[in-house]
Amino acid sequence: MIMRVLLTRALLATALSVGGCGGNSSDQGVEHLSFKQALTYSSDTPVTLTGSLLIEGERVRLCDGLAESYPPQCGARRLEVVSLPREMPDMEESSDGRVRWIEQVTVMGVVSGGEIAIGHFVD
Repeated sequence: MIMRVLLTRALLATALSVGGCGGNSSDQGVEHLSFKQALTYSSDTPVTLTGSLLIEGERVRLCDGLAESYPPQCGARRLEVVSLPREMPDMEESSDGRVRWIEQVTVMGVVSGGEIAIGHFVD
């Protein structure tokens, strides 16, 4: 698991630097996937994707939508997040602090095999 995370981070860093898409630079020319497309997509080329970010303890997922429960849960479609950037946007948090989320966010990252390595959040 640790090796996969390290490899994913290395691939993401290389893809973002080669593509000139590091940091919060312009994301023009980067393919934007629908969530349905992302579920079966696999490539080391960065893409953008819009969804809801949900963090429950150690488990991080990018969801197509959130259920209306409290705290929220992922709907049916989701990608497991294998890495996050250091800089995170402000998130909602459950009263017990166990769950954090953002309802709609666009991210740039590498999607492969039902997982996403998020390079940065798109403004």
